[in-house]
Amino acid sequence: MGLKDQDGPPLALDPSGDGSFKDYLESCVVASAQKALDAGQSLAGKSWISIDGGEVTGIDFGAYLAYLGRMETPPEGPSPIPLS
Repeated sequence: MGLKDQDGPPLALDPSGDGSFKDYLESCVVASAQKALDAGQSLAGKSWISIDGGEVTGIDFGAYLAYLGRMETPPEGPSPIPLS
């Protein structure tokens, strides 16, 4: 498909689903979660998000995908990463 990140390197996945594309998606989710946290949004109950000292340090990608699978309605607003 020729997908690239903002710096130009190609985004790819290996047969097991790991690779630069997954890493890029994880970084987008982390950035979105940090933005929500900085805006005062509660991330309580989102056990797939790791937070240390007010900073989002990572996510459990598998648990995040499971969370998405349980969503019944699309999130409101411009955020591409559902956090509510």
